[in-house]
This record gives sequence, structure tokens and C-alpha cells, in this order.
Amino acid sequence: MDLLKEISENRFVLVMLSEKEYEEKLTELVKSVEKKSAMICYVCLSRPYADVIRYLDEVNINFSKFFFIDVLTSHYRSPERAENCIFLKEPRKLNDIRAAIHESITKHSCSAVIFDTMSSLLMYEQSHDILKFTHELTVEESMQNTNKVFIILKEDMILNDSDSLIKDVEMFADRTINLENGKN
Repeated sequence: MDLLKEISENRFVLVMLSEKEYEEKLTELVKSVEKKSAMICYVCLSRPYADVIRYLDEVNINFSKFFFIDVLTSHYRSPERAENCIFLKEPRKLNDIRAAIHESITKHSCSAVIFDTMSSLLMYEQSHDILKFTHELTVEESMQNTNKVFIILKEDMILNDSDSLIKDVEMFADRTINLENGKN
């Protein structure tokens, strides 16, 4: 499967990964988005900004093309200021995340948004709230010309909500790619 082609041809791509292959497939995915986009908004939902920066550096991805939204660091400690990151207070404030994404697109010219990982939001929000948030992002005017890559880590899911979240989010996706355990 040509991830670069899939991301280029579709405005909203839902990607399912397995925990075992998360790092490897995430690297492939991020490199594909990085090749296609001048600036990328990376929404850190499962790992804090510092960890994502370290990871990108380790896999030789130029993180100067990225603007980050970190929803975890401020929840645990006071973060050090970073020019390329907005630190939000907590992951449960979906409107704050949406506003930060809007800012990354309008002020930082991001043409792609990576949500790593949407399934992490299930720890803080109900499935229907995440679905509403996803729908709002897909119809918001500022997001119309922006590629959106939503990553769902299957093992990260809360069992009762996992299948319904995937099925519901798939309704909005232009393309669903299942990269778990070598699937395409």
C-alpha cells in the first residue's frame, strides 16, 4: 500500500494500528505525511511533546516542519515554553483541542493534522463526544483543505467503546487503512 498516495488523495484518513507494530507503522505514516506537507500539526494525545520530539529525532524525521499540540504535559507538570508547541491543560477539553488545531492551520499554515492516537481520548471522554468532535473537525471551514490522519491504536481501546468508535468515525473518513498485524 502506498501511504503517501492514500494520504494525498484523501482529506480524512483513519488508520488502525496494533500496539506491537505501533512505532514501525507510525514512523512510516509520519514520513509519508512529512513528504506531502509543508507544515504538519501533530496532536499529541498518547505521548507528551518531549517524547514525540525525541522519537522523531531517533527516526530521522525533520521536526522543524511540525507544530505540536500537547494535551498531556500540562496535566502532570508545568511545561517549558516551546515555539512550536501549544500546551493544553487537559485532554478532556475537546473545544480547546479544536481551537488549537484551528490556530495551527491559520497561524502556522499547517496543511495536515496527525492525531496520535484518537483512541487515547476514550480515557477521558465518551465515544459520542469524540465522534461529535471528529465531525466538527471534518466540517469546519478552516479544515476543508487540510489532510487529517486519525490514528486508532486497537489495543488502546476501552472494549465497550472500541468497535462503535471505529464504526462511527469510519462514517466521516474518506479512507480507512488497517495496518494492524500486517493488514492493509
